Amino acid sequence: MIKDINFKSLAVKLWKDFLYFLSNPIPLSFSKMNTYQTCAYKYKLIYLDRQPGKPSPYLAYGTVMHDTLFEFESIPRGVKRDYADLERIFQKNWNLHFESYRRKWGKSLYDLIAAEKNTPAEELEKAAYDTAVIMLKNYWRDESKNPNKVRYVEKWLFGELGHYHVTGRLDRLDQRPDGHYEIIDYKTGQRIYDADTLKDASRGYGLQAGVYYEMCRSAWRDRVDRFIFKYLQKRQTLMEHLASEWIDTVVGAARGALSSAPESAIPGGAAVDPAALTATALHAVRDKLEEKLLKKVLAECEEERVRKEVRKIRLEEEQEILNELDEAARPTARVFLKALNKALEDRITAEVDRSVEKLDDPEGVRGVIREALKALDEGRVGDCVSACVKNVETQFRSLAGAVAWPNLATPERERIVNEIIETLYRREIKDTCAAYLQAMTPEKLARSAEAALSAAPDIRPDQRPALIRHVLDTLRASFARSLDAYTPDEIARVIAESTPPNFLTSEHVERTNRLLDRLVTRTALREDKAGRKLPDDAISAARRNIMLAPLADVIKHIVRACLDGVIADLRAEKSSELTAALRGQYLGALRALAGPLFVQTAARKVAVAYGRQAFHEIYYQTAVVPVVDHVTRLFERPDVMKIYAQIETGLTERDRKAKAQRLIEKLNWTDAAALVEESVRPVLTAWEGALQGIAAGAVEEAVAASFSPADLEAVLDRAAELFENRLERVCTLDVEVPYAPETRENVIRAIEQVQDGIRRNEFSTARGALCGWCEYQSGCPAWCRYRDICKDTCKDEYHCKRWFDEKTGRLVEGRPPDMTHEEYLRRIEAKYEVTDRSLFRLSFSKMNSYELCPMNYRKLYLDHVSPKPKSFFSIGLSFHQTMEDLYAYHGPHQQPSLKMLLDLFRKKWISAGYRSREEEDFNFRRGLRMCEDYYEAYIDGAYKPAGAAEDYFEFKLGRTLLCGFIDRVDMNEDGSISIIDYKTNPKLYTQEELDEDQQMTIYYLAAREGKLESVKYKPVEVKQFIFQFVNFCKDLVATRDASYLGALQDRVRQFTEEMEWRQKVYKDSKFDPRAGMLLFPPQDNKYCQSCDHHHLCPLKTDMTLTGEVQKKGTQFEDGVDAKELAEESTDRVATYDVA
Repeated sequence: MIKDINFKSLAVKLWKDFLYFLSNPIPLSFSKMNTYQTCAYKYKLIYLDRQPGKPSPYLAYGTVMHDTLFEFESIPRGVKRDYADLERIFQKNWNLHFESYRRKWGKSLYDLIAAEKNTPAEELEKAAYDTAVIMLKNYWRDESKNPNKVRYVEKWLFGELGHYHVTGRLDRLDQRPDGHYEIIDYKTGQRIYDADTLKDASRGYGLQAGVYYEMCRSAWRDRVDRFIFKYLQKRQTLMEHLASEWIDTVVGAARGALSSAPESAIPGGAAVDPAALTATALHAVRDKLEEKLLKKVLAECEEERVRKEVRKIRLEEEQEILNELDEAARPTARVFLKALNKALEDRITAEVDRSVEKLDDPEGVRGVIREALKALDEGRVGDCVSACVKNVETQFRSLAGAVAWPNLATPERERIVNEIIETLYRREIKDTCAAYLQAMTPEKLARSAEAALSAAPDIRPDQRPALIRHVLDTLRASFARSLDAYTPDEIARVIAESTPPNFLTSEHVERTNRLLDRLVTRTALREDKAGRKLPDDAISAARRNIMLAPLADVIKHIVRACLDGVIADLRAEKSSELTAALRGQYLGALRALAGPLFVQTAARKVAVAYGRQAFHEIYYQTAVVPVVDHVTRLFERPDVMKIYAQIETGLTERDRKAKAQRLIEKLNWTDAAALVEESVRPVLTAWEGALQGIAAGAVEEAVAASFSPADLEAVLDRAAELFENRLERVCTLDVEVPYAPETRENVIRAIEQVQDGIRRNEFSTARGALCGWCEYQSGCPAWCRYRDICKDTCKDEYHCKRWFDEKTGRLVEGRPPDMTHEEYLRRIEAKYEVTDRSLFRLSFSKMNSYELCPMNYRKLYLDHVSPKPKSFFSIGLSFHQTMEDLYAYHGPHQQPSLKMLLDLFRKKWISAGYRSREEEDFNFRRGLRMCEDYYEAYIDGAYKPAGAAEDYFEFKLGRTLLCGFIDRVDMNEDGSISIIDYKTNPKLYTQEELDEDQQMTIYYLAAREGKLESVKYKPVEVKQFIFQFVNFCKDLVATRDASYLGALQDRVRQFTEEMEWRQKVYKDSKFDPRAGMLLFPPQDNKYCQSCDHHHLCPLKTDMTLTGEVQKKGTQFEDGVDAKELAEESTDRVATYDVA
C-alpha cells in the first residue's frame, strides 16, 4: 500500500500548503469582495468589527425565499412531495422572520420603508407576501418538469484561486442527463441583468459567476459548463407571453427549413469582382476620413469666424441686464433672453452651413486634404475583401452547421417579440386616445385643470372656457393619433404658437410690452460694441414667446389633465380579468400575428440572422482588420506628413504626427466595419435573398398548421390559465452567464485588489451613491457633520459617542449630569447627516438622459433595464479608473513611471462591449497610446498627487437631492481647489458649450456649499474648472460664479416638478407600458444608433436591403383592421437591420 503513494507529488503539495499558510491568507467570498468593492469601511464594520446591522425587509424577504427553497430541495426528489410542502415551509419561514419581528417590536418590518414608499406598511407586506406565493407556484411548475438531478443545495465550497483562499456557498448544483453540471443561483429582486452585462467578471454579479465557475471547475474539473441566474420575480404581460409563444413556432420552423436546405440553393459569389470590391472598400474609407478631417478644420476655422460675427448673450451680460430690473420683472426677462439666444443659435447654424461651400476651392482646405489622402490609393490592402467573400461563401454552404449553433436565434427572437409588443401597444394607445379625446367634454377637462386655471391671473376669466375648447379642439385635430410621440411640453408649445393673445388680460399685455421695450432699448441687446445690430426677426420671435408664456404654462397643465385622463381610461378599460371583449381583442392580435405576410417576414429575418452570424464571424479578421491597420499607418508616411503640414502650421513634427494619429483613430472600428460590410453588400444581398426563399415557404406552412382558429383559442386558454386570468404575472427567467477564457484572469485580478487593500488596512470612509440605502449611514464617520472639528484626531469610530455642544462649539465626550439619557442619544444621532429619501434624487447624467430621450430615461431609471456594455463606455471607464489610481500614487519616486501607468491601464482594462476580439485589441492599443500621450503632456515633470479622485457629493436644492462624482480635485497653494473632469469625447467643446455646461455649475455649487470630502466638507473657492480632453491632450478652462446659479436652479426645479408628476402617474398605472409610452415618448438625438432600445423605437431610421432609408413615424390611418395591423408590424420587422 505504501508503494502506491507518490511521495514526490505529496511533498510538492505539502510544500505548497506550507507556503500558502506562511503568507497569512485572508479567506474571501464573493459577498466579502462585493462589500469591499462597494464600501471598504462597511467591510470593516461587518467582517472585522462584527457590528450588527439594522433589520431590512428586503434582506429578510430574500432570506425567507432562499431558506424555503433550501429546505424544499433538501427533500430527495425520489420522495413524494408536492406544492403543499413548499407552501408549508414558506409559511413557517415567513412567520419566523416577519411575524416574530411584529410580536417583538409591535410593528411590521415594512414600517421601516413605508414613509419612503409613501404606502402603508400593511399594504406593502401583503403585496410582498402575495408576490412570494406566486413566485413559489412558478418555481414548483417549472421544477416539476426539470429533468436534471439536484446534486447539492446550499453547498459550501473551499478552494484556491491563484494562491488565494476563496470560499462560497452555492444555492444549487444540478446534474444534467448528459452528466455535466450547472450552477443555479436564486435572485429575488426585480432588477434583471442580461448576459452581456454579466460578462464583466471583475465586479458585481459577473464576479459572483466567475468565482463560482472557477471553484466548481476546479472541484469537478471541466464538467461544470453552465451558470444560471434564476430570477424569480420577472414581470411579464400577457401580450409578451403570446408574442413569445408565437415567435417560438416561427424560429423552430426556420431551423428545420435551413437545416434541410440543399447546397445548390445558395448562390455563389463568383460573379462579383474581388478587386472591384477591394477598391470600393478603400474608396469608402478614404471618403469617410476626408469627411472627418474636414469637420475638424471647419470646427477650428470657419465656425469660430462665424460665431464672432453673430454673438450670443453671455451669462455675465444676462446677469448685468437682470440686475438693472425689478425683482418682479426678472423671470420674464430671463425667458426673453433665453428665447433670443435660441433665435441667434438658429442664425449661427445657417451661417456655418453656408460657409462650407467656401471649402470646395481646389486651393482650399478640401484640396489639400484630398492630396494627402491620395496615398491610400497607392497602398494595397491585398485581397482582404475577396478572401472574406470566399470564406463566407464556404460558411454559407454549411448551413446545417450554422443552424446547430444554439445562440443564433435568441437575440433576433427577442427583438421580433419586442417589435410585436410595441406595435400592438401603440395601436391600442392610438385607438384609446382618439376615443377618449372625442368623448372628453370641456366641462370635464375644466374640472381637471381648475387648479392651474385659478393660479393664472394673466388669463382672462371670461375666456377660460374658450381656451379649454381651443386646446381640446387642437388635440383632437392634430394629436388624436400621435399623443404618444410628444411630451406635454412639446404639445403645449405647438398649441401655444397657434393661440391668439386675446385670451390674455390687457394688463399683462401692456406690462409685458413695457418690459420688452426696456430690455431692447435700455440695454446693449440692440447693438454690440462693433456696431452690428441683432436681427429683428429674432427679437420679434422672442417678444411673441414671452408674451404667450402664461398661456403656454396653462396649456401645459390642460394637456397634462388630458394625459392623466387617458392613462386612467387605459387602466379602467383593462380590468384584471380577461373579459369576453378583451379575449376577442387578443384573439384578433394573434390572428394578425399569424398572417401570411407577417410570418414570411419574421421567418426571413430569422434566416438572415443565421447567415449574418456566419458572415460576422469571418469578415472582421479577413477584411476589417487589414483595412483599419492600413488607414492607421497612413500618416506615418513622410510625403503625407509634408502635405498635412500645410494644414497644421505652428506645430512640431512630433505634435503634428500625434494629432494626425488621433484624427485617424476617430475613424473608429465600427465605422470601418460598416464600410467594409457595405462594400460586399451585393454578395450579402444575394445570399440573404436565397435564405429568405428557403425559409419563407416552409415556415408559412408550419405556422399555418399551428395557428388554426381552434389552436388560437387553445393558446389563449392556456395563457389565461397560466396567468390566472390576469393581464400580468410574475414569472421566472433564467439568464445564463457564458464561461470565457479571460474569466479566471479577471477574477484573480479582483481578488488581488481586495486582498491588497485589506492587508494595507485600507478601510477609509467615503461618501458614495449607495450610502442613502446603507443601514450604517446614521453612525458612519463619513457622514459626521463635525469632522472638520476633529481633523486628524478622528479615529473613524462607528457611532462615535461624542456630541456637539453649541455653547462651546466643540465635541464633548460623555453625558453631563444635567442631561437625560434620551437627550444624550438624540445629540449623538443629530451629529450625523442622513439622506432624506423623500427628496427627488438627481444627477447631471440623469437629467441629461431625460432631455436627450425620455423613453431611454424610463427604461433605465424606472423600468430598471440594465444598460448593455458599450465599447466607448468601456474604454472611457478604463481610463477613468486608471487615472483614479495614478493620482493616488505616493511612492518613493517623485512621480509614477510610464510603465506604471501602462500597467495600471492593463489592470483596469474592461473588455465588455466589444463585438470581437479584434475590435477590443484595436481599442486597447488606442487606449495605450492615449495613456502615453497623457503621460508626456501632464505627468512627466509635472506630477502632483490629487486631493481626491471620484469625490462624491450630495446636497439639497429645494425638493431635490443633487448628487454626483467629481473625477479629480487638485489642491492649490492659496487654499482654493481646481476641479478636473476627464473627457474622452472625439470632439472639443466650443466656448458656448463650456459656458452652458451645467455639470460644472453643479460642482461649483457643491464646493460652495461645503459638500466635498476632499476639503473636509468646508465651503471652498474653486479657482479653475478644467475639462481635460484626453484625445487631444488639451485643457479647456471654464469659469463659474453666482451668476450661473439662477439657470441651474430653474432647470433643476422644472425637472423635479416634471419627474414627480410623470413618475407618480406611471407608478399609479402600475408601470403599465402603455402609460410609459405616453408619459415618456422617444426623442431623436445623436446617440440613437447606439441606443439599447433602438429596435423598439418608433422614430428609428433603418436601412432596408435595397438601401432605402425609411423614417419610422407614429402616424397611422383610421380604421386599420387586423390584416393592416399585421402589414404594419411586418414593415417594422422587415426594416430592422439585424447586424
